[in-house]
Amino acid sequence: MIEWNDIKSSIDDLLNLSNPNDDTKEDYLTVLFDNLEKQKEEDNNISFKIIDIKEQGFKIKVGGLYGYISFYHMPWKYSDIENWRIVYSYIKERIFFAKIFELKKNERSISIKLNGEIPQFKTPDLIIDKKYNGIITRKTNYGIFIDLGYHFDWYCGSIQGLIHKSQFENIVSFESLNEGQLIEVLYWGINEKDQIILGTNIKLKDWITGGINELIGDIVSVKVNLPDSESKEFIVENMYKGLLTVTKTVYPDMNRTQIKYAITNLKNEEIIHCEIIGVNENRKALILKWISNQEIENVISRTLPKDVNVKKTKLYHNSQNKIENRVNLEIVEKLKLIGEIVNVEVMKNGENSQNKYLIEGKYKGKLSITNENYRISVTEKQNIERNLQDGDILNCEILSIEKKSIKIKWRIDDEELSRFINFNV
Repeated sequence: MIEWNDIKSSIDDLLNLSNPNDDTKEDYLTVLFDNLEKQKEEDNNISFKIIDIKEQGFKIKVGGLYGYISFYHMPWKYSDIENWRIVYSYIKERIFFAKIFELKKNERSISIKLNGEIPQFKTPDLIIDKKYNGIITRKTNYGIFIDLGYHFDWYCGSIQGLIHKSQFENIVSFESLNEGQLIEVLYWGINEKDQIILGTNIKLKDWITGGINELIGDIVSVKVNLPDSESKEFIVENMYKGLLTVTKTVYPDMNRTQIKYAITNLKNEEIIHCEIIGVNENRKALILKWISNQEIENVISRTLPKDVNVKKTKLYHNSQNKIENRVNLEIVEKLKLIGEIVNVEVMKNGENSQNKYLIEGKYKGKLSITNENYRISVTEKQNIERNLQDGDILNCEILSIEKKSIKIKWRIDDEELSRFINFNV
């Protein structure tokens, strides 16, 4: 219920009168009220501005008069009404839209109540890996809830996400954050529950989004790091932590004692090549298998005492040695291609069959397509591949090696992209 003092103050503001006449106020009040009554009868959407915060809602200004909107009838919802108190300073004086669901008038007061639960917001154009500013609306012992609506000046309404405390550099960084504080975050897409994925540490992106599992089966370069004499670290592609363990499950047909010996004698900054065979979520590490027999044997040879016969230090327990060595030599040859730009031939067996990609006339490729100015969707990638012709040659970068194929990236330029999709980049 809005009292006369508020009503008169509202009219004074509109008329800008220093000594307004009471009759003038009464006449103008009637005009304003009648206009709102007409808007209600026609079920029109009407704009309102947030002026102040009350116990269960906001004092607002609508059609030249003061009114009220409950937290529960705002254009978006929070799970806890305390969130409204946190964001209040950021939405004060902002204009939103609503319908009038209660309009009453008597000799001493007017009651105007609004319902903002109507469509009124744009769809946010969130770009993966881009930074956005948000408000910390809630802090718990496991993480912080963030509203990115602030970044878009609320034209997209509320965009809420959670960042777990494990994503921060250290516990001190997390503990220093407070509710109501602005924070810069990275957007990483949508999860299977249709929730936005946010982060602060780009190194953890693949772990948070689940993309880390796509690396399983890749053959990668691993750098040995010796921070002290007590332990070894294994760094995968200069990004991820690796775990190199020797078990019967991983090396069923090999001399595990010799492999352990080789690992023990690896030098600082030495590069070895491993297959990613799994992930350890708790330790945020990739589980590795050292697959280059030549590398293992070289380490053993250079470190064994001179009086030990190298031929007696067999790496295999059976006749699989020759086959494994041949496979290793092919992997080593492929590994030399990582980072290179190579010719890739498009091969089509039929109109509806899936494309095949032949690298340098030898190896099977898995193609990804990117453009530096435009994010290509899955559907658009499929359309591009459908329109490629048999025998087309693409210049692609070698990204990584898998057991039976090689991951390649085609960086398509703007002109070429416009041939395939109807979009002017």
